[in-house]
Amino acid sequence: MASESALQTSSASYPSRVRMLTSPDGTRLWAESSGDASKPPIVFIHGLSCTALGWDKQFADPDLQRNFHIVRYEMRGHGRSGKPVEEEDYASARIAEDFKTVCDAFGLVRPFMVGWSLGGCIAVDVVTAYGADYISGIVYVGGSILALRYHPPCKHPLMDELWPIISSLTSDDMSTGAEAFVDSCVKQPLPFDVKLLWMGGFIMQPRAARYWSIRRTQDHTVWEATARRVPVLIVQGRED
Repeated sequence: MASESALQTSSASYPSRVRMLTSPDGTRLWAESSGDASKPPIVFIHGLSCTALGWDKQFADPDLQRNFHIVRYEMRGHGRSGKPVEEEDYASARIAEDFKTVCDAFGLVRPFMVGWSLGGCIAVDVVTAYGADYISGIVYVGGSILALRYHPPCKHPLMDELWPIISSLTSDDMSTGAEAFVDSCVKQPLPFDVKLLWMGGFIMQPRAARYWSIRRTQDHTVWEATARRVPVLIVQGRED
């Protein structure tokens, strides 16, 4: 289900359409599309405790708008989307249904997925639920999370220090954790206004949503058995 909340213009040629969608379990999903709907579709998925604002530069890129149908959405538990707090709300099937809900709403067929950090592992849920042919390819950006099972051995050592802070229940730790987490996402300091936007996205997320987003159960076997059929690009900078 979808309701159109606004029509925003990102450029004279390519309007940006914002929609609030409803996943099959009733969770609301914020999503936005832009670019040329006749061109290959790309779905951009943000990382843990972030929002779709992380893709603002991509959505302002005239080359991307001209050559692709670009879509971004905020995962359940994040940003402007619904924030359920129970473990079952973050089951792999629910995550896959969210992606399909976005694709159906914007008429996307076999889209490319671009996942930043945690956003990359959503491909595992999608392929498990709908098969490898549901997508055209995957771009992993700035993170080791090809699947959730790979996170513990591959994560940056900084996460061992950050996790107790960012999963804290106290308000003092939450503000400290928000700033530390946002700072950890980039090598060079963000502009102050952008940093505040990202910190706001972190702080508005319930602790349980953060916990289950990364600690949920995910079956990687179907993905690993079929991954060779899916074109993959891994973008990992020296300073990521």
